[in-house]
Amino acid sequence: MPLVMNQHYHGARTYGFVLAAFGVSLILGGVVALRWRPNRILLASCLASTPLAFTTIAVALLAPVPVLLVLQAIAGVGLAVHIALWFTSFQQEVPEHARSRVSSYDSPGSSRSGSPSPVRSASPRRCSRPRRRSS
Repeated sequence: MPLVMNQHYHGARTYGFVLAAFGVSLILGGVVALRWRPNRILLASCLASTPLAFTTIAVALLAPVPVLLVLQAIAGVGLAVHIALWFTSFQQEVPEHARSRVSSYDSPGSSRSGSPSPVRSASPRRCSRPRRRSS
């Protein structure tokens, strides 16, 4: 996103405003998450995270700056609500003795890469090749 902002949106100043809108809305989203009690926590959590995709699409389509600011604000609220509800659901539904193990499986899936590098490097194709012995 910084490269697109630099080339099409007047550089760092605009990017700073976009990130500020996101940051302020994260705080607002935390307040929303404190007050809101949905009946289906996990469904609400997943739906709350969907606006994040629209911000990336808007940047790719070179949307006007006011549109980016609004979308980032909505995405920030959604992300804060998603995280709060996700961890609420996690603590309510996963037994205490299993939380560390379940969390260790959840963490790589929640990161940007989708899986840790050892998992990616141990792909089925790589594992199916015969290993050469070093002499």
